[in-house]
Amino acid sequence: MTRAENKALTAKRLRAAGTEVMLEVGVHEASIQQITERAGVAAGTFYLHYKSKADLVDSVVSELNDGLSQALFAAALAEPVPQPRVIVRRLAEALATYWSEHYARAPLFADHIARHANEQMLRMGTNREAVAFARRLILSVPGIELRATPEFLVSAIVGMWRSFGFLAGTIDPPLRPTITDDLVRATETLLDALAPGLLSTDIETLVEALAGPE
Repeated sequence: MTRAENKALTAKRLRAAGTEVMLEVGVHEASIQQITERAGVAAGTFYLHYKSKADLVDSVVSELNDGLSQALFAAALAEPVPQPRVIVRRLAEALATYWSEHYARAPLFADHIARHANEQMLRMGTNREAVAFARRLILSVPGIELRATPEFLVSAIVGMWRSFGFLAGTIDPPLRPTITDDLVRATETLLDALAPGLLSTDIETLVEALAGPE
């Protein structure tokens, strides 16, 4: 095993141990010593991989977000290529499934959000890549009339879907399809009001337009 591989493995062990300890005793009550003992490493080793306990939490959340992104991409790109309204439903169902499977780690996600609330709100309004993609997506639809700024549209959808994720993780499985339906309707209503025509656009035409020159 190379030095880099060994370092990555140790970081992964600390992340797993930290997750276990913090979920058992609470994020604030967990100590670095408890985490390193659970991971089977020296106390000083922790700081070779993470600046602080908060940094470890952020790493866990980053891992959660990466997994969610992969699940959403897989749902959206699954064959056969559906129309926009079908994609919205696929994404909602994938989000509900993901958070129902990973909700045990929600306290760590909540801690991360609490510490980065202002930054998160700012990024939802100023994330240039997300806003640029939203603008290009919407303006690629022939005859589209955007009735809100891309910044507003992005922040509204991100906030709504994040709240839904937490709800999907807590609700009883038999009721999950109902709240998924609610999210789909709410998203469709928002898009129909602020970007009319987007959800009825032929997906192949939209993909071709997005693949064209900037």
